[in-house]
Amino acid sequence: MDGNHLFKFSSREGESGYKERKKRAVHLNNVQPLADMITGFLYTEKPTRKNTDAQNYLLESVDGKGKSFDSFMYQIAVNSLMQTTGILVESPQFDPSLIRTEADRKQYNANPYCCRYELWKIRDFYPDTGPLEWILLDNSYIDSVNPFKKPEEINIYRLWTTEFYQDIRKIKTITGQYEYQIDNEVYHNIGEVPFIFANWRNKDNCRIADTIFEDIAYFDQAIYNAMSLLDEMLASGTFKFLAYPTSTGDVPEELTNGFTNYAVIPYNGSAGKPEFIGANMNEIAPFLQVMDFYITAIKRKLGLDSDLNKDYQQSGVAKNFDFKKTRALLISGAQEMEKVEKEIFRFAALWENKDTDIEIEYYTDFLGEEMISKLTRLYQLLDMPYQQLKKTVSKKIVELNLDRDIDEDEMETILNDIDGYEPMPPPVNVKNLIKLEKETVNDGNTEDRQ
Repeated sequence: MDGNHLFKFSSREGESGYKERKKRAVHLNNVQPLADMITGFLYTEKPTRKNTDAQNYLLESVDGKGKSFDSFMYQIAVNSLMQTTGILVESPQFDPSLIRTEADRKQYNANPYCCRYELWKIRDFYPDTGPLEWILLDNSYIDSVNPFKKPEEINIYRLWTTEFYQDIRKIKTITGQYEYQIDNEVYHNIGEVPFIFANWRNKDNCRIADTIFEDIAYFDQAIYNAMSLLDEMLASGTFKFLAYPTSTGDVPEELTNGFTNYAVIPYNGSAGKPEFIGANMNEIAPFLQVMDFYITAIKRKLGLDSDLNKDYQQSGVAKNFDFKKTRALLISGAQEMEKVEKEIFRFAALWENKDTDIEIEYYTDFLGEEMISKLTRLYQLLDMPYQQLKKTVSKKIVELNLDRDIDEDEMETILNDIDGYEPMPPPVNVKNLIKLEKETVNDGNTEDRQ
C-alpha cells in the first residue's frame, strides 16, 4: 500500500517524524486473501458449458497467447468482486480472401480473443445503461524492448464505436508540450461495441457499480494506520527520552556521549530528578482491540462473522443468517460470471459472422442450505435405538459429506465398513451375576447349574 494512505495522527506530529513513520509502516493485505477465498467458493464446482465446439479456440486460448478460459474467468471474477472490470472481445483484421477455412483461421491466428481492462483503464463511455454507443479505452504501456534505451511511456487511447475503432496517440513534443495524433478509422461489421462490464453488485444495471470490497478497503486502511501507531508506540516505549533537570540548560557530556542510547531532553528544574519518559508497554491493548474491531467488521460485511467473542453458543438461526448473506453474494457473482461468459461467446460469434447456441451454467448451491437441513434430520435419526437404521443413516451422512472429497473406491470401502460393523455387547455386570448365582442356589436348582 502507498505510504500516502497513512494519515498524520494529529497536527502535533512533525513532518520528519511522519516521513519516518511512513517508511516503517507495514501493510498486511486483508482484501486480496478474502477476495480469493470468496472467488474460490464460486468455483467449488466447474461451470458446465455446452455447444462450444465451434468456439473451442476460446477455451484453449482466450487471449490468443495460450491462457485458458477458466484461468481468465477466475481473474475476471476476483477483480470484478473488488471493483468493476471490463472485457473487450477483439479480433485480428485480415483480408477476407485469406481466411476461407478453419485451417486458414488457425494458421493466421485469426480467432477472436479477449482483453481485460481494469476500471482506471476505462476512460469514458456512453450511455450509462442500454447498448453501448462508444467507449474510450486506455491502451498506454511502457516500451522497454530496447535494453540500451530508457523505458518510454507510450500514451495511446482507442475509441470503439458500433462501426469502427480509432487510436488516439498522446505525443510529447520537443518543447515539452503534448499534442494528439488521431489515426485512421478501422471499420468492423459486428454492429455493436464488443465490450462487457462485470461486477458482482449490478442491481440497477449501471455499468459502474459500488462493491462490498470498497467498504472493506476502508477498514483495511484503518488497520494499516492503527498498526503504524502501534509500531510508533512500541518504538517510543523501547527508546525512551531522558528528562534531565538543569538550571543552565547544559547536559553532562557523559549523558550524550556513550552513556546511553536514549535522547536527552533538558528542562529547567533544579529540584527535579532525572527520569525516563515514554510510552508504557501496557498501553498496547487498546490498539489490539480496535484492530480486532475492524477485522470483525470486515467479516460481517461478508457474512463470515460467527460471533466468536460471545460466551454462549450461537443458535442455528443466527448461523443461517450469516450463511444467507454469503450465499447471496456468491449467487450474485455466479449469475454475473454466467452472463459475462455468454456475452464473450456471443461477441466472438459476431466477429466470425456466425450464430452461437452455447449454454453456460454456474453452480449456485453454495454452502448447501438444503444439504445442511438434510444432514440435521439425519443426525436426529442417529439417536434412535435401531441398529439397521443407524447404519443406513450413517451411510447417507458419509455420502453427503464426502462425495466430492474421495474417489469411488474409498467411498465403497467406507460404506462396506459401516455395513460390517457390529456393536459390542454391553459390559458384563459382575454384581448381577453374583446375585443371580445366589438366587439359583436358594431355589435348589442344582441340577440345572450342573
